[in-house]
Amino acid sequence: MDNAITKGLKIDTPDIFIPWLISPSDLERLFSNANAPLALENKTEFFDPFYVAQTRLFVSIDCQMYFTFNYKKLFTSKLNKISLSRNSEYWQNHTLDESYNDFQHHLELAFGKPHKTWKCTEHGFTYEQDFYEWRFSNVIISHRVYEHHRFFEDVEIKLNNFKPYSLK
Repeated sequence: MDNAITKGLKIDTPDIFIPWLISPSDLERLFSNANAPLALENKTEFFDPFYVAQTRLFVSIDCQMYFTFNYKKLFTSKLNKISLSRNSEYWQNHTLDESYNDFQHHLELAFGKPHKTWKCTEHGFTYEQDFYEWRFSNVIISHRVYEHHRFFEDVEIKLNNFKPYSLK
């Protein structure tokens, strides 16, 4: 799958291939053609809107996908980032460690061993889980845990001509 990721991301359910740099209207059309729901979220003056869909990928990972577009250029918005997270029902029966290990296992099956691994430290706190990163010609995939009033797991797949996280 690592070669395919440079072109986009294959979703198992709904059965859709999402190419990079697709427009918001083309993303809507892909989901509509698959009879799958897609919601536009975060329509505020402070943040760019993004789309959310309930999906399954990597064979058995049920998650919410967040599709982010570069809205800097009006009418030329293109997909540049896909974020993955678990839905609220998942958290009723699973721990952060279970989710983290499950995501990591499936990411490694899909993309091989991470190209970079390090301890994630923020505000003097070192997390138990490592920060993992895969780099392909035009795509960066990252997997980490961070804290913002509670712990969050973050899986992000994005074009690398947009700035990746900067964690030391």
